[in-house]
Amino acid sequence: MELMLADLNPVSLYGAIPSGEPTDPTTREGRIRRFHEDPSCMVMIANPAAAGEGISLHKICHDALYLDRSYVTTHYLQSIDRIHRLGLAPGVETNIYIYRTLAPLGLGCIDHSVSHRLRQKLRALQILLDDPDLHEIAYDEENSEDPIAWDISPDDVRDLIEVLEGRVDFSDEDTE
Repeated sequence: MELMLADLNPVSLYGAIPSGEPTDPTTREGRIRRFHEDPSCMVMIANPAAAGEGISLHKICHDALYLDRSYVTTHYLQSIDRIHRLGLAPGVETNIYIYRTLAPLGLGCIDHSVSHRLRQKLRALQILLDDPDLHEIAYDEENSEDPIAWDISPDDVRDLIEVLEGRVDFSDEDTE
């Protein structure tokens, strides 16, 4: 991922990055400092668990792209809170983008399952805590546009799964 975004001078955070001094660029704190202070560092690549706690990004980052989410609601909510929190200047807009599979609904895929379960958990938290902000997050999750590519058929996806699982024998195919 870092190579694909090299022109944006990214910094990455994940579980294997050790904690340490902010002056050490190889540590978690050093990488966070670089993202805050280096104007050429335009992207932070992190998973919600690695960037969920102890990071304040709301003054320098206003867009989050989720490529892969887990079933853990706290990771998701904490990661959103890193960029959307009290203290934002008036008029600052925070944007959350969630990329999900193009597989049609009903085919069965992890992205749809994670989205469904997060939505259920957010609704339950909203009711338990009587928190209108959680209601809004659950509402956004429920009403976002699904990235369904209607030109991909369930047979196309099943075929892809069979290929990935090694169940297709290419020697039997007609060659032209």
